[in-house]
Amino acid sequence: MNKQKGISTTLSILLIVLLAVIVGGVVVYKYYLVPKEEPSAGKVPEEVQDETADWETYRNEKYGFEIKYPPDWKVVDGGVNYFGFDKRDFDVCFGLACTAPGIVIELHPNDNIETFWLWEIIQEGELSPTIKVIKKEVVTIRNREITKALLEQGNGWQEWNYLFDSPEIKGFTLFSANTAKRDQIVYDLIAEKMLSTFKFLEKDETADWKTFNNAEFGYSFKYPSTYIVKEYGTGTDVQICESSDTHYIVYFYGQKTSATLSWIIKDRTDGGLLREARPTIINGLSAYEGIVQGIISWYGVLVKNNSNLIEITFDPITDEAILQQDKTTLTNTQKLILSTFKFIE
Repeated sequence: MNKQKGISTTLSILLIVLLAVIVGGVVVYKYYLVPKEEPSAGKVPEEVQDETADWETYRNEKYGFEIKYPPDWKVVDGGVNYFGFDKRDFDVCFGLACTAPGIVIELHPNDNIETFWLWEIIQEGELSPTIKVIKKEVVTIRNREITKALLEQGNGWQEWNYLFDSPEIKGFTLFSANTAKRDQIVYDLIAEKMLSTFKFLEKDETADWKTFNNAEFGYSFKYPSTYIVKEYGTGTDVQICESSDTHYIVYFYGQKTSATLSWIIKDRTDGGLLREARPTIINGLSAYEGIVQGIISWYGVLVKNNSNLIEITFDPITDEAILQQDKTTLTNTQKLILSTFKFIE
């Protein structure tokens, strides 16, 4: 009995020692023998470089676009809707007596886009027998699908053409890039880099509107040049109307008060004069909007600067259900007028 017990004890000790050796060996191998991977200096991810960062920017307000071009290049105005780009020291121009710019932009505002012969490239239509399509593909540049085609004229002249639909001008835009190399310039590569910076500008629909200034309450707004402004008192009541015999579309009411805007909103809400009041931003100004209660109800905005409180309301509406949710019932003209409101010094 004692002999068997001694054997069991010895066996247990051997197993514990063996287990310790195995575990120890694993630890030694893992932490001391296996070579550690050192971070390689060559694997540091490189930042994506903007190759056009130091380029010049050409901005055209008439056609509403801007584009960047190499700093040692110049812009050649071809008149109407043609704009050329090439190296500053190159003698280039539009005309028969000189060399055309290496890259040309043509903007074609045209409701009947199909009338332009080059549009057939996109539509897979028939071109003139004197024009041959050498290569054509669709490329994506700045999330815009562009048809890129290498065309050859009857005289053997070749050029790259980049063509894309442009709803912003109700037409299309065409880039042409020479295949001839001047001073080792690969024009189609430059054209594609330029295309990556091309964008249409947001059109200011109020650019030709008139501006009304209210000196008494220190604010201004813009309104359509064909509309009229009716002013009552010393600038307290100001109405914008389509004509002298029509109801107002926007009404500005000013008053002087030392109360805070938040207190005014609470007071009017508690008194039942305003409901669905919520904070909003009007042309960068903190304001409140809601349903102004009266004999009839209408959408209104309250905004304050110093002691000047301005209440802006709109032509009364009948569908309050929509207005309680948002201001989708306002016309585009009303929204634009509101967007131009600002306080002045």
